[in-house]
Amino acid sequence: MDEKDCLFLQALYEKKNITQAAKSLYISQPALTGRIQHLEREFNCQILIRKSRGIEFSSEGEVLVRHTLKALHELQETKDTIQGMQSAIRGTLRLGCSNIFAKFRLPALLRLFHEEHSSVEIKLQTGFSQKIYEKLLAGSLHIGIIRGDYPWPGSRSLLCNEPYYAVSAVPIALDRLPELPQIHYDTDTPLQLTLSNWWFSRYKRPPRTTMEVDNVDTCLRMVQQGLGFALISGLCLKDAPELYTAKLLGQNGEALQKKTWLYYEDSSLRINTVKAFVAFAKAAKMPHTLPL
Repeated sequence: MDEKDCLFLQALYEKKNITQAAKSLYISQPALTGRIQHLEREFNCQILIRKSRGIEFSSEGEVLVRHTLKALHELQETKDTIQGMQSAIRGTLRLGCSNIFAKFRLPALLRLFHEEHSSVEIKLQTGFSQKIYEKLLAGSLHIGIIRGDYPWPGSRSLLCNEPYYAVSAVPIALDRLPELPQIHYDTDTPLQLTLSNWWFSRYKRPPRTTMEVDNVDTCLRMVQQGLGFALISGLCLKDAPELYTAKLLGQNGEALQKKTWLYYEDSSLRINTVKAFVAFAKAAKMPHTLPL
């Protein structure tokens, strides 16, 4: 069993599907199946249980993959430490970022960072903040750019603070929202809970949701066509200046806001690439409060 086998098992554990795992590894399904069969002979046990809609690991397979993931993590830490010991800032930075920040703020930030540190290779993963947080906890990322507050034993630095708005193609007033059609989009569970709590602190009836879409881009397009209003972060409104907005205010008159943080472990600052990116992000001319 070698490092490649460990990566195969990791992909199978994450995807729970042989076809999808093979695709993510850029190998054929028969090749992956053959390698798993080889491992089953090597360890003299059944590793995978095939089901109609994917796979599960057997009890022996669970033990094997648990040790495999630990070994991969330790190997990556060793590589990162050795790279970080070199005087020049070069090597790999494993960065995770929330979808919204990745679309509207991260590209410019990475371009400027690359101009200063062209020898750093950035391996980027994007997704909902909850998923990025989980990957950071699992040790598969050096740094997480995450919207919201999560329990964290390490350090974090504020990148920006986003106000939230009700947005519409026509003038809009908060008092009338329950009467109007709402366009709802999928987002992090913590944020959905925050918006829901805000709503029911102001109104006695639920929103009149007429459309549910899977991302904020589609939501904005629907709003721009006058099909309803949406509750959206100011971070997303840069490309839609024509929309009418009303800032979401609580009963105490305070604006509803969402903070975006740079999360990292203090020990990872021994790695030059991590230390360089944290210092760069802190020094970047990024307003902590985002105006509309």
